[in-house]
Amino acid sequence: MSTPGNVDPFDPNYGPPASGPVTPGPVAHGPVTPGSTVPAYGPPPPYPPGVRYPPGAAYPPPPYGAYPRPVPQSNGMAIVGLVFGIVSIPGAIFSVFDLFALVPAFVFSIIGLRRSKQNGTGRGLAIGGIVTAILGTLAMAAVTVAAVVVISDQHRCASDFGRGSDSYYNCVDN
Repeated sequence: MSTPGNVDPFDPNYGPPASGPVTPGPVAHGPVTPGSTVPAYGPPPPYPPGVRYPPGAAYPPPPYGAYPRPVPQSNGMAIVGLVFGIVSIPGAIFSVFDLFALVPAFVFSIIGLRRSKQNGTGRGLAIGGIVTAILGTLAMAAVTVAAVVVISDQHRCASDFGRGSDSYYNCVDN
């Protein structure tokens, strides 16, 4: 579909423009003469004075080297030891079952502390894991001692008065 202001290039009657063929005009390096070739682009600009690049180099080398190898920002063993140490403190309520958190807390924290000497990361986390594991151990010991005292008192009262009697309950309450 063709209108006077709009020409359809797929129209079979489409031809050269009415003004005639286009002739090349003068270019930056002089007029075009018959038989001469016109380069696609001008010559590249010269390198700045005092700077020498290897022949054929398109761009100067970057002013920096390759990216440095990323330094590990954390110590996984120390983190795990700290987490187990933190879990061991409220886990002390379950006394002997707290060992399932205490033993890994000590093991992972000590391994994390050794690794921190090698790569320089996670020392504080490893020490925190050891401290929380020690606190968990103290809490477990306190809960265990309290349980033993309570159980031994109940056992003494039961052996003295028999279970279920009023004297037994008075003994246990005191």
